[in-house]
Amino acid sequence: MIPLSKPNIPVLVPEKEKTYDSMFKEMLETFSPPGIIAFLNSVFKHTMSLTSKLEALGTESNVGTRTFADYILKVTEPNGTVRYFHVEAQTSDDNSMAFRVVEYGIRFALDRARGNVEKDSILIEFPNAAVFYLKDTGSTPKELKVTIKAPNGQELSYPIQTERMSNYTPEELLEQNKYPLFPFYMANFKGQEPEKFEREWQAGCVKLSEFIKSGRIAKSDAEKLLDNARIVIKKAKHPNEKEVLRRMNMTDVVGVGVDWIELKRREEKAVAQAAKEAAAQAKHEKTIDIARNALEMGLSLEQAAKLVDLSIDEVKTLTNN
Repeated sequence: MIPLSKPNIPVLVPEKEKTYDSMFKEMLETFSPPGIIAFLNSVFKHTMSLTSKLEALGTESNVGTRTFADYILKVTEPNGTVRYFHVEAQTSDDNSMAFRVVEYGIRFALDRARGNVEKDSILIEFPNAAVFYLKDTGSTPKELKVTIKAPNGQELSYPIQTERMSNYTPEELLEQNKYPLFPFYMANFKGQEPEKFEREWQAGCVKLSEFIKSGRIAKSDAEKLLDNARIVIKKAKHPNEKEVLRRMNMTDVVGVGVDWIELKRREEKAVAQAAKEAAAQAKHEKTIDIARNALEMGLSLEQAAKLVDLSIDEVKTLTNN
């Protein structure tokens, strides 16, 4: 497996001090290269080989104003094609985000261009850029737009891609290979619809189990997703937190010792059977009430039994109660 070069960002922080942003960075630093490349392919609509070489470049400058890019990733495909990706993670809405992305993009593009300056021209090439809003709010932007205007009046406009967590369920994040975003689903729980969040999260865990068994995602990557998800769930203060965390036991999800999917099916079958039995009991009690009322109105045992489709012996017991 191709090693991922370490960036110069201190992201391995103690759990109690972890923010959503730092957790996202840590996953990009420690996730398997094929998993990250699959993620980039999904986000930026590329088809890069999963065997491509992946490097995380230096991303911090302390000169002047804040010019911090969460990650610049360099991908070199087997055929020699090189692509650069600027990945920003954001928890809260920040009106300066578009400016910051452009500011860093320009610095990065100029640094690259210095080594390829022609006598009478210069190529300024921006990296692919995306901002991931890990905790969505009502004002989270759907798109960040940048317009560059030259002195002659020419304009270049292009959107900076954004990803909002409210657009996905955990299953969809996995199905679309957006693995690093998976743990942050519960970060968007705001105390409303807890059943919906729990139901969709458990469905995501089932999907994750299927992916591990099929080899679509590495077990080590899945462990990182669940480790971070546990932290997010605790921060989100879900009312059924203990049960949600209990069902996320790694042995259960991976399927070692307990077939978690089969267990879930059995639980669903038991719930359905209990509901069926409860409905039957309610129907029987209603029948008994009708028969008892019929007897009180003066109908004979035979007439009451025929009315509610019970045996005469069953109706006779009502006269003894």
